[in-house]
Amino acid sequence: MGMRDILDFIEPRRDARIAVVSHQRPDGDAAGSAWGMAWILRALGADARPVNISPVPPNLGFLVDPEIDAVHPDEAWPTLFDAMIVLDCGEWQRLDARSLVAEGKLPTANIDHHATSSGVGEARWIEADASSTSEMIVRLADAAGWPVSPSAALALWIGIVTDTGRFSYENSTAAALEAAAACVRNGADPAAAATRIYQSSTRSELALRLRVMEHMEFQQNGRLATSWLSRSDFAESGVGVEGVQDLINIIRDVDGVEAAALFYETPARDGVKVSLRTRAPHDATALATIHGGGGHRRAAGCTVNGALDDVRHTVTGKMTQLWFAPSQYTGRGPKL
Repeated sequence: MGMRDILDFIEPRRDARIAVVSHQRPDGDAAGSAWGMAWILRALGADARPVNISPVPPNLGFLVDPEIDAVHPDEAWPTLFDAMIVLDCGEWQRLDARSLVAEGKLPTANIDHHATSSGVGEARWIEADASSTSEMIVRLADAAGWPVSPSAALALWIGIVTDTGRFSYENSTAAALEAAAACVRNGADPAAAATRIYQSSTRSELALRLRVMEHMEFQQNGRLATSWLSRSDFAESGVGVEGVQDLINIIRDVDGVEAAALFYETPARDGVKVSLRTRAPHDATALATIHGGGGHRRAAGCTVNGALDDVRHTVTGKMTQLWFAPSQYTGRGPKL
């Protein structure tokens, strides 16, 4: 399956009610691809609306169009739609229980770029070499000749720029840059977007970043770095878990770090979330998939049941076993 299957899914549904769904705790690509696709579909005549599984991170809140009645899912929400498009994830379990009620009830298409994606629905386009799902949607619209409004272009630009680390990661391919250029030609303003995403931190967000730095620990002569956030860290800073998205980069960006992990608790008490970043040759999915997670070779994540300290100890040990000489593992490293 591929792009053609998605086109064949959408074309007969230009006047349909289409739900646009992405994964829990949306990042820039999840939110950007969802809103970008919704605007493109609406320009074709469809009644397309994002389904808000989780709150959009504060720095991406400007993407939300108050004139589009986004859906907050409940048990009956699938009855509001004729079809569904799942973006930036290819496993039903990455959708929460409120969205899982749609499984098998709506015709479903799936667009995703995660290497660990198995795909959902009857029309699937999974392309692990793509930089982002947003890049894939830009290419889809171009192939179909669909109009892309400035609002859609901005959303898709954000998906591309965030998933490529501002064009600094290995996935900053020619195709990614060409898709980004297409977004700019269609009205995206990179400078304005950068200000909203990267240059508008609140004092509360800075307080949470400080907690990450205070909790940083290093092992393997600085090649392995970890940090953690407890529920009290979130409560005391006044920032919700949606503010976690880029905090892992604080750890990964330290000189000499080859593998980084951020462990954090959630108010829902649904396990400890683990965000992973690696540099070549380490494959982050090798660890994430052990715990039912997934992602990319350099960025992945998973959820591990257990107490925060226990999960930190267990996962850090596995990181050492996978990527570093086991004989060098000495347990908890020195604090920064």
